[in-house]
Amino acid sequence: MNQETYNIVSIIAICIGFGLTIASLWFVARQIVVNHRTRETDILLSLYEISTREPLSKDFDVAWDIHNKEILTTEQEEACLRVCLFFEMVGAVVSQRYMGTVLLEEYFGALITGIYESLRTYIDAERTKPYNNNFAVNFERLAQRIAKSPRISRAPGTHPVTENSRSSKGAPY
Repeated sequence: MNQETYNIVSIIAICIGFGLTIASLWFVARQIVVNHRTRETDILLSLYEISTREPLSKDFDVAWDIHNKEILTTEQEEACLRVCLFFEMVGAVVSQRYMGTVLLEEYFGALITGIYESLRTYIDAERTKPYNNNFAVNFERLAQRIAKSPRISRAPGTHPVTENSRSSKGAPY
């Protein structure tokens, strides 16, 4: 073989190597996206399981009925606290970027914004207590972020898993 043949073969080898490198990078990027979606789906399913268990599933209905009440019973306060802590955890997961808001908005969107609005007076009262001035901050940020989203199409006050919400609040499913 002469020098010209070696040059052509080396150029072809470089092009093939470059093409394989680009293909490898694309497959790695694709796998990262798949892994991220799988993680988000796993988190959403875990949140679904938690939200459908007692007493939290009934606490959502209690929280809907609060609407700026100044005086709450002990049971109502406990229900509001559990709901706030649940959504505080969800907000922390989103703020730390373990999960995006796309799936969360589709499933919990109107629930988050509606309950936040319903519990705003309770949350503000909790923030006045000593050592509690950051109460439900992640919940508030999450509700504000979701409220700005064009994805929210459900009527406020509906939750797709609680029986009381389906019957009394007019949920579409």
